[in-house]
Amino acid sequence: MIAAIKPRTEDEPTNGRCAMTTTANGCGGGIAVRSKLQRMLEKATSLDEIRTVENLAQRARDYAKAAGLGRDSINSAARLALDARRKAGDTLNEMRKRGELAERGSNQHTRLSQPAMTTLEDLGFTPSQGSRYQQEASVPADVYAAWIQRVIASRDRVLTAGGLRALARQLGKSGGRDDPPLGFAAASSRIRRLVKKLWRQMGGDGRARLPKFLQSLSSQYEGDHDG
Repeated sequence: MIAAIKPRTEDEPTNGRCAMTTTANGCGGGIAVRSKLQRMLEKATSLDEIRTVENLAQRARDYAKAAGLGRDSINSAARLALDARRKAGDTLNEMRKRGELAERGSNQHTRLSQPAMTTLEDLGFTPSQGSRYQQEASVPADVYAAWIQRVIASRDRVLTAGGLRALARQLGKSGGRDDPPLGFAAASSRIRRLVKKLWRQMGGDGRARLPKFLQSLSSQYEGDHDG
């Protein structure tokens, strides 16, 4: 049975200096730190080792944010944390396929009858955490890489686990197909057709109120970015 990793507590240091060598560019943005974390992740074979890398990468990300090292440094550390989460999710999936991981909701009698079976709690995960990690791991590698590039290429977005899970949900609804961003011309054409259809169906003072409603609806999404 794999020992559970000790979670980071609120009073622990929140920067990577506690475990990593600092560089001239700072703990969160140093190339040496990122390279060391990447090598650690590549060599990691146990969930303890994988989650240790995740925790260090998260601390490096937190430091980059606190020190104002810029979005590139934040995303670099966040990418490593996401890579680690995906590797942990893959490991959980493989354990479940091999029958080594108890299914959610299995009772104590079932677990006792199969002594080799491990629970998520034994591994230091809550059921919801295990589900999230596995959901993030479900995104195909090529789709994940393309999403990373889209976020990095944007002006003000940062990589987050929540954004990755949103992508996983989108893929689930579209049968695994990652739709490219919709261009303005195509989007405006769809909106015009929809508004025209609704316009014909509306009665009373609805038509008079529609332009103001559309304007207010647009303002609600200003600055709203998925991340």
